[in-house]
Amino acid sequence: MSDSPDRILELAKVQRLGPEVETLFSSGRESLPYIRSALVDPAVELLRAGQNVALVGHEGVGRRSVALTLRRSAAWETGDAQPTLDFCTPGPHRFSWPMYCTTPRDWLAGCFYVGNLENRVGLMLKQASNDCLVLVESVHEAQGAWQGRHEASDLVDLLVDVARHPRVHLVVTATPAGWARLRDSKRHFTDCFTVVDVPAPTPAEARLIVGLEADHLRVPTGFGNAAIEEAFRMAARHFPDQPSLGPVQRMLRAAFNAPRGRGPVAAVREAAADLLGLARCWVGRDLVPAGDAVTGRLEQVVLGQHEACEAVVDDLLAWVYGLGTPGRPRSYLFAGAPGIGKTSLACELQTVLGGPGSSPLRFDCSELTSPVDADRLLSSEQAGSLVAGLLQRPAAVVLLDEIDRAHPFVRGLLYELLEGRITTLEGTTVSSLNATVIMTTNAGASAWIGRSRDDDERVAEARAATLHACVDVLGDAVLSRVSRVLVFPPLGAAAGRSIVELEVGRLAARPDLQERGIGVQATPRLIDALARTGLSDRTGARGVQKAVHLALAVPLARMINEQDVVRSHLVVDAVSDGEDLDGVRVEVARWN
Repeated sequence: MSDSPDRILELAKVQRLGPEVETLFSSGRESLPYIRSALVDPAVELLRAGQNVALVGHEGVGRRSVALTLRRSAAWETGDAQPTLDFCTPGPHRFSWPMYCTTPRDWLAGCFYVGNLENRVGLMLKQASNDCLVLVESVHEAQGAWQGRHEASDLVDLLVDVARHPRVHLVVTATPAGWARLRDSKRHFTDCFTVVDVPAPTPAEARLIVGLEADHLRVPTGFGNAAIEEAFRMAARHFPDQPSLGPVQRMLRAAFNAPRGRGPVAAVREAAADLLGLARCWVGRDLVPAGDAVTGRLEQVVLGQHEACEAVVDDLLAWVYGLGTPGRPRSYLFAGAPGIGKTSLACELQTVLGGPGSSPLRFDCSELTSPVDADRLLSSEQAGSLVAGLLQRPAAVVLLDEIDRAHPFVRGLLYELLEGRITTLEGTTVSSLNATVIMTTNAGASAWIGRSRDDDERVAEARAATLHACVDVLGDAVLSRVSRVLVFPPLGAAAGRSIVELEVGRLAARPDLQERGIGVQATPRLIDALARTGLSDRTGARGVQKAVHLALAVPLARMINEQDVVRSHLVVDAVSDGEDLDGVRVEVARWN
């Protein structure tokens, strides 16, 4: 397939700097509205005066948009100052310089080996005989991203040669934290720039920008106006700590590209749900399920922990209706013995929030035992990191399993996480306001050994001992930021039997048994015996799965192997009524 005329034109423009740099740049031909003249025009004056410009601002304030609209400014006019161009001006100013765009990642991806990048940039600088602009987005990511011929040099040092070229005028974008790091360690680079602070666009500017984008996409006026209003409402509700323009644009682009069968409000809410990583029913308040129904769904999986399930659902509904704790995520510490449903509740809550198949951002704290692990959680480029997960699914459940085993540096991250904002290793900030933070701990589990749930006085003593142990693990400073500390009591006999029945049902539903037409049933006597065998004060219900495997799966497998059983219904029973499970017998109840 041949290249389009636009693509050929773009390559031709890039080739003005030489064919060696085709893989390093794009021509920056995007059509963006020019409406921030008070910011753009002074930056152009600096460039015309021979200065390099650093556009520094937080994520979502439009640094890139400002950079790409530099060529449309009236400040390129020679002679006396001219009136600012109207934002509807279709193209770049006729006196503007060509712009070539790149990022640190594009530069590294566009070269073949270490010395190749230095050679290409050197050839580019020799080729540049006319004034031009080079835009490097997120330049703070260049620090330490590449090593040149000298061990101490990196991509930032290579950019110094570009910044000092008389005809190549460098425009870079960076976050405030990223620019501060560069200033501290790469002063010879930052001294080459004049900093222009990029504030968030005003509400009027933001609305004008998205309105122009809707016009450009030829969205019907009524649909577009209703969608824009709903998008700003969703941004104010779910992204209050961010400039509204970024999330609004992402929601509207998805809504404008959605099938036209749904209305504008529904399309935006669907887009907001996708952006957050939530099921549609939790966005917009028009499809919120009944609290009792959600609690019942949790209790189908998390047996015997009604109070914890109900508390989590109550907080979820408060968040949906804007009555949660302002400026902080929902957060919990689940405390109690192993095997009583703490992790299961976190996983099932994620299924309720994100839909079937979704899983929490789960971190086993027994694997986070060094300071390096804390850095790994904070890297936006590390697959599976906390930051990467929150960027992809801002409303996910963050599960820190057995938090008491984590290194103190990892536990120190809880301050940021519970305050609603995390600073990444790259110097950016990531919001955790929409997340549900769940920590689990076995602290205080020994206080429940030998105590019955029916003895209110002893239960109160065990609960108090568990709360005291939680303070020892996390400290008052962290616990004061946690929404709730939920103590999980030991499982009762009824819950134990229900768990056994659940495991037996899972065994009977296995595909291999279904293919052979075999049904499996356990008698009440066997279920009682398995509950006594599988449950304990120290390990909760963790022994149930093992007990079911030994009592049912192994005898069934032996019988199938020896008798080639197919198309039959099998009943498994205990051989005696004793406290201990002495053995089982398998009978064929009927042939199917």
